[in-house]
Amino acid sequence: MKTPPKLTSSIFGGNGASSRLTEAFVARWLAKPGERTAAQQTAVNASDTLTDELRRADVLVLGLPMYNFGVPSTLKAYFDYIGRAGETFRYTENTNTSRLVA
Repeated sequence: MKTPPKLTSSIFGGNGASSRLTEAFVARWLAKPGERTAAQQTAVNASDTLTDELRRADVLVLGLPMYNFGVPSTLKAYFDYIGRAGETFRYTENTNTSRLVA
């Protein structure tokens, strides 16, 4: 999204403090919408690598133990890295479900 939706409701219109703050935020946001910190870029690079690996795979084999009736935190972290809206899954018209992207 290049431009964020902006809602203002000050009775002072554009002269209200909240309106001026909103305008300043949007201007600053638009000045750097694609910038990432080094840590963020590292996370995106790791996600790209894992996502590419998953796309190239014919089959995904999971070998994992159950700890305290749940899966290991490393598997949860893996799902966090590969779960990317519009890339590895897509929201559907039913907000309670999503579909994997082929």
